[in-house]
Amino acid sequence: MSTRNDKGEESAMSEGKQSIRSVKANERTILPGPEDAPFVREEMFGNGHVWMGIVTLEPGCASPWHHHGKHETYAYMLEGEAIIEHGSGGRQRLNATADGSLHIIPPGTPHRELNPGSERNRLLVVRVGEGPPVFPLEGPPA
Repeated sequence: MSTRNDKGEESAMSEGKQSIRSVKANERTILPGPEDAPFVREEMFGNGHVWMGIVTLEPGCASPWHHHGKHETYAYMLEGEAIIEHGSGGRQRLNATADGSLHIIPPGTPHRELNPGSERNRLLVVRVGEGPPVFPLEGPPA
């Protein structure tokens, strides 16, 4: 048995309770950002405690320095490659490729993502925590 909610989303019913729902690709919400931002954030789900979406970064570009407050962040590379700079002066670098690895960014960790490739990259991102999810920074920690 299935039903539709007020947004027209279909969900399965299990013993009279909602248990499964789908968010189609064309139902994602593009989140606002700076006009000249080299990235796009597509929200798939958000409820104040969990956020899930696709983040796309243009080739040769970097996100601004930031941290995610009280949110733990899980990033899974779908396409392309990325470098996550973090640590003192941004000197630590984590290379992320679409090899099936999951990358975990602890709450409050200053970092930025770079796309060293010649193609857009796409990451599946899940954030779990409380409060605002993104805090811009002027640069890497000293």
